[in-house]
Amino acid sequence: MKLDHIAIAVSDFEKAIEFYKSLLNIEPEIKKDEKRGIIVGIFKLENVKIEIMSPISENSEIKNFVEKRGGGIHHFALRVKNIEQYKEKFKCIGDIQEGITAKKVLFLDPREYFKTLIELTED
Repeated sequence: MKLDHIAIAVSDFEKAIEFYKSLLNIEPEIKKDEKRGIIVGIFKLENVKIEIMSPISENSEIKNFVEKRGGGIHHFALRVKNIEQYKEKFKCIGDIQEGITAKKVLFLDPREYFKTLIELTED
């Protein structure tokens, strides 16, 4: 298992992307997920990705998070093998689904695990 990425939710996507481009000195890969209502800038570092996320629609899965908190670290993701075993072992939000940067993703329920949203990913 290893850390896959840290996701940061922001209200001003362009401003955040410019800041992280300047800080990290790399260009992000930009992806839109209309179904989830988010746009994501993915900065691939040597050993981890930093994902900058922003809502793009009223039904965005992160809209409430940004409105309530103004943004911040949304979740961290661990790369695992056999993601199905985690679904059986832990309380999760929803089912295993296709992710933006991974073939399979699963979120552990933060109400059960110390108010921390943890994403599990599998390629």
